[in-house]
Order: sequence, then C-alpha cells, then structure tokens
Amino acid sequence: MKLIKIMAGHILLLMLVFPHVVFAEDFNLSLKTGLTNLHPDVVLVKVECFANDNSGTGRGGFKKNVGKGSTRVKVSKSGAINQAILVKFNANPGINPGDATGFKCGLILISRKGSEGPPLAATNRLCDNADKEFLCATQGKPFNSVIDGAIP
Repeated sequence: MKLIKIMAGHILLLMLVFPHVVFAEDFNLSLKTGLTNLHPDVVLVKVECFANDNSGTGRGGFKKNVGKGSTRVKVSKSGAINQAILVKFNANPGINPGDATGFKCGLILISRKGSEGPPLAATNRLCDNADKEFLCATQGKPFNSVIDGAIP
C-alpha cells in the first residue's frame, strides 16, 4: 500500500510539473505547406495559429480568441519547406475548446540574425531597407502567408 501511495504522489508531481506530457492538446492543426525560393537569410519559419469563436462575442464584436499556439520549422538549404506542419495548442484558461469554430494561421519569417516579421509584397516600401529584404517576396511572385478555415 505504501508503494501505491508513493507512485501516486510521483504521478501527481509529474502532472503538475509537466502538464503538457500528461494531457493532450485541444487543437492539432496539420498545415500543408509548399514554400520555395525563400530568401537565403531566412532560416526558420514560425507558424502562429489562433482558434476563434466566430460568434462575434469578443471585445468590440470581434471574434473571440479561444486559444493560440505556434511552432517553428527549419528552412532547407535550398530555401524551401515542403511538408505538413503540425501546430498543437490548448484553449485559453477558462474557455471551452468546443467554442472554437475556425482557425487562422500566419507565417513569420526569421532571419539568420534573429530578425523576424511577416512576409511582405515586393512593392512594400520596407523592402527598400536592407535589414527587411529577407521578408520580401520576389517581384511578381507573391505567396499566401495566411491559412484559415473551419476547425476540423
């Protein structure tokens, strides 16, 4: 009986210290990507996702943020990411994950120097800045940096 109490105590301690190991995430989004020809300075892409309640019950009538999460993916030496990216996260404390009806994910490009930002159109005036060049799409070759849809 003493062994059972000790084991139960250890399991409880693990649950408190490492809750992400014990409990599954509320949202598991698998996003298909096909990024190619990224600027040579881009070494990572962060995919940041939000689960929303589309009822318009949030502040100012906007969508309520049910939860958010992100993951980072290394860019290959050829400047590409051609894989499904898995983003796992939980609902915000006190919010039912079942309230989520949709999601929206955006890309953040991260340079070798650690600078980061969303992709920009080649015509954006920030593209004239050498420090922002890694964010800019090639002229005439824009790409979609937002993925959204209904919660599966």
